[in-house]
Amino acid sequence: MYVLAEIAKETDSGHVNQVFPTAGYTQRLLKGAGADNTLVNALISPTGTVGKVIISTGPFSSKNNLVADIDDALLMLRDCTETYLYNNVLNRLSVQSLRVIYPFLLSLLSPHIIFLFLAFSL
Repeated sequence: MYVLAEIAKETDSGHVNQVFPTAGYTQRLLKGAGADNTLVNALISPTGTVGKVIISTGPFSSKNNLVADIDDALLMLRDCTETYLYNNVLNRLSVQSLRVIYPFLLSLLSPHIIFLFLAFSL
């Protein structure tokens, strides 16, 4: 996880997938290194329940799904950054879950002053 962040810092590769806990660290590392062209994907997955997501935390803790309110997940990501998220991507939202989650996400963006780009898999 941290090794990938160091590689991304050196290459400014465009995007890097990171488990939830290291997304903020990676974003700050890239910003500090002037790697401004790299988006950081903070990996989450839909639960099928409106407003709930599974946080991808790493190889050991991923054996159990950590379910969080999407509002809390966004606040945790915000805690890991300077003022607000610049280019974080909440990744692995399927098209089916997008119908449920997208309106909910839009209602959350304004109070958190977060710029959010959604990537989703087909």
